[in-house]
Amino acid sequence: MREGRHAAVNLSAPLPSATFAILARIHADTLDISPYCCIYMVMQDTPQIPCLCAILRRASRAVTRAYEARLEPLGVTVAQHTILRTLMHAGPLAQHALADILVMDSTTLTRTLSPLRAHGWIKQEATDDRRLRRWALTRAGERVVERCADAWQQSQLDFKARLGEAEWDTLRRSLHRLGNLAAA
Repeated sequence: MREGRHAAVNLSAPLPSATFAILARIHADTLDISPYCCIYMVMQDTPQIPCLCAILRRASRAVTRAYEARLEPLGVTVAQHTILRTLMHAGPLAQHALADILVMDSTTLTRTLSPLRAHGWIKQEATDDRRLRRWALTRAGERVVERCADAWQQSQLDFKARLGEAEWDTLRRSLHRLGNLAAA
């Protein structure tokens, strides 16, 4: 148990069954740990939700919060990081192709691309068809992905450790398959 100015927190005790899922940023002066250390308290008696969509949305929100906690101090959102990593791995893409890969509607993608372009992390490339927008990562965008690599990797490793190697691999394969089936 560590005592802080505001509250005592037992970091090893099991959580009560009524604890709601929350993300708490613990300040360095409170617990004498890193200012970006996060404690994730997960509800033990989560009701079983029968709807696949609701289960996926709930899981997506929880996972996104964990990644956001690590990326936010670096000035990047999960949505921005996903687009930057996609462009880094796939190379320049037409906007419709990027939307298809990410299963995003055009309006949401345009809204997300706008600040990336304003920061100079992506650029629009000319194509033979003037109506077609093709986006590419700039050198500044590559540096952002590189700057975020450790935070992103640590988030990956945290979930992999919590799930175990076999469940991690199965979950990733199943979600890829489900995403492809649903998008078809």
